[in-house]
Amino acid sequence: MTDAPPPYARCRAASPSIYWGVLIVLSVIFAYVLNLIDIPAALLLGPLIAGIVVAFQGAKLEVPWLGFGIAQGVLGCMIAKTIPHAVVGGALVN
Repeated sequence: MTDAPPPYARCRAASPSIYWGVLIVLSVIFAYVLNLIDIPAALLLGPLIAGIVVAFQGAKLEVPWLGFGIAQGVLGCMIAKTIPHAVVGGALVN
């Protein structure tokens, strides 16, 4: 019985482009739904949940370095946008 494939093994034959497409569609759907119900950080949590779902299906996706850098920049801007101006001013004075 230890030689039995995991339940998601049938999905491993899909090409990376299919996984990327599913990941993008699920990311948009989850982020939209979470945003509708006013969940904080919906734009971060939606793609996170989508990534977990796609990874559970056996996807092994690699992000190119340029895409990774752009994503980090966007996340940094999203986080910086939530910081109040008073906190930034206080940090600059010290």
